[in-house]
Amino acid sequence: MAKNKKEKDNIIGKKLRQLRNMRGISQSILATESGITFQQIQKYEKGVNRISAGRLHDFAKILNVDVDIFYNEVDEEIPQTKKYSLGEKDSDKFLSQDIFDSKESTTLIREYYKIKDNSKRKSIIDFIKAMGDGEK
Repeated sequence: MAKNKKEKDNIIGKKLRQLRNMRGISQSILATESGITFQQIQKYEKGVNRISAGRLHDFAKILNVDVDIFYNEVDEEIPQTKKYSLGEKDSDKFLSQDIFDSKESTTLIREYYKIKDNSKRKSIIDFIKAMGDGEK
């Protein structure tokens, strides 16, 4: 099922917000770097205004990503309520796809990748897994 234009605008705007948050860049900074107002960034992120190809290219360059990343989910058959299983059974805990929109998640991921030592990063993953297992 093809998505309509509004749904596509929402997906691309959401991806812009995710990438901006992952990079730790405010709406104001992104706006200044691209020569527009932060209010326009807000409208793009909410899907209120459509992002032109040229502007999307500017954002990709500022965020240091390929422009294709904005289109990854546009044509996929992904329901809005897609969930990811955290446990061994489908009846276990679930997380909404929107977990990646939270500031807490993006901060955690951004700080994690600042750690250069792979063994420390592995230790953190092991620690988080152990903490999660302790809550069953």
